[in-house]
Amino acid sequence: MKYNLITLIIPTFNRNDLLVNCLSSLLSKIDSSIEIIIVNDSKQNTIELPKHLFTKQVKIYSNPKQGVASARNYGASKASGDLLIFIDDDMLVNPEAISSCVYFLCKNEKSVYNANWEYSSESNEILNKTSFGRFLISIHFNSLKGWNNNPKDWSINRYYKCDGITSQFLGIKKITFKEVGGYNENFPFAGFEDYEFWIRLKKYGINAFIDTQVLITHNELDKLSPKQWFARKFRGGITQKVAVDLGFKELKRNESRLKSIVFNILYIIQPTILFLINRKTKILDRFSFKVFKALTGANLSKGYSKK
Repeated sequence: MKYNLITLIIPTFNRNDLLVNCLSSLLSKIDSSIEIIIVNDSKQNTIELPKHLFTKQVKIYSNPKQGVASARNYGASKASGDLLIFIDDDMLVNPEAISSCVYFLCKNEKSVYNANWEYSSESNEILNKTSFGRFLISIHFNSLKGWNNNPKDWSINRYYKCDGITSQFLGIKKITFKEVGGYNENFPFAGFEDYEFWIRLKKYGINAFIDTQVLITHNELDKLSPKQWFARKFRGGITQKVAVDLGFKELKRNESRLKSIVFNILYIIQPTILFLINRKTKILDRFSFKVFKALTGANLSKGYSKK
C-alpha cells in the first residue's frame, strides 16, 4: 500500500523551547511534502516559532478542549495524510524514523509502529549528577528498552512485538485510527490514555511493534527534577483512576489504611525529604533510591485519590 501524504501530529503544552528543537530536527531533514500539524493545548500561551520554521508544511491549531488525548484527536481531524505519526514535543526525530515507519506500515496492514528512543547524552549527564537522577537511571526510565523491562531479545528482533504502545512516536494508519475511535478524551493528562487506546487496538486485531534499530532522542530536559517528575506521577495517578472508572479494574489501587496514611505523610513532607537526600554524592544512593520509590507510590496514590 502506498500513502499519498504523511501527517506528523505534535501536541504541545507550554514547552515552546522544546517544541522549537523538535520542529527544527524535523524540518531540516524530512521531505517538504510531509504535513506537520502542531496542536497547542495551552489556553494561556501562544506558540512562538523562529521565522525559518514557519513553512507551508507547518500548520498550527489551538485545541478547543484540553488534554493530550483531545489534542491528538484534534490534530488527526485536521490531517490530510493517509498515515499519521504522533510525535511528542520533546522528541528529536531523524529522517530514518519517518521513512522506516512508512515502510513498515506499508508492509504490515494490522500493525502500529513505535520508534525506539533514549534520553539525550545531555539528559543522562544531568541525571548522573544527583541521587534522584541516578534513581531514574536505576529504574531504566531513560530508554524505551527500560520501559519494556529490558527484554533479552530486544536487539535480536528488529521489530520487537510488545504488549503496549507509547505515543511519543507512534505511526498508525488514519483508517485504523478512525476505526478504533482515536484517543479517549476522558483523560485530562498524559498517562493511561495510551493503555486504554492500546486495549481497543488489540480488540481490533492490531499488533504493536517497536523498531529497535531506529533510535530517536527523548529530549525531556524540563522534567528531570524531582518536583517535576513527582508532579508527573501525581497526574499519572489521576489518569489511572480515570481508567479504573472506565472499567479497567485491573488497574485499581488496593492500599491498606495504614499504607494510605504513610503515603499521605510522605506526600506532605516530600519537599523536606528531597532537600535532605537529593545529593551529588553516591554514598547514600541505596537508601535514597528506596525513599524515592516510596515517594513515587505516594504521588501516584495522592493523584489516584484526588476528588
